[in-house]
Amino acid sequence: TAPTDGSDTLGFYDYVFDGWFDEDNNPIPTDDNGVAQVLIVEDRTFTAKFRYEDTTDPEPVALLDIINKEGFEGYTVPDSVSFDSIGIYFNHPAASEDDFDYDDIHYFIIDRFYYDYIEGSQVQENEITRVYITERMTGQNLHNLGLGVTYEYEYIDENLPYREYSYRIKSVDSSGRMSA
Repeated sequence: TAPTDGSDTLGFYDYVFDGWFDEDNNPIPTDDNGVAQVLIVEDRTFTAKFRYEDTTDPEPVALLDIINKEGFEGYTVPDSVSFDSIGIYFNHPAASEDDFDYDDIHYFIIDRFYYDYIEGSQVQENEITRVYITERMTGQNLHNLGLGVTYEYEYIDENLPYREYSYRIKSVDSSGRMSA
């Protein structure tokens, strides 16, 4: 469980104790609790080493909407969405409800799915694009599709043949871990 004294920082969650080392960088044997028993007859320097190991997946995107030129009642379709394209709009993941919010998102991967009626099979196209957090809109640049909702990210999937499409968007953090 997370400490309650304010020390629940990134270091508490993802740093793994690698052991004690002597002044020549040799590991010092320890028991299962990390306790070393060393005979000290003169001044010595011991170093405790830790390694960073990201084991937490990022949160999924928030407020996802996918629209085409036909639009939906109450939505305002942006001019950037043409008749042969689909607009994908979403927001940065909400803050984690876990003990610690990493907020280390690096980019988002968009996968596309559709049914190919000629081949008679479902098609999955992985990573048709990456949307980087540097493309995040703020202030007056937010995408407003109506209904009082604004979006921080936009991707327009263009030049599409007439089909039904679905999309999956995954958050990817700075360690390469992906949201579910």
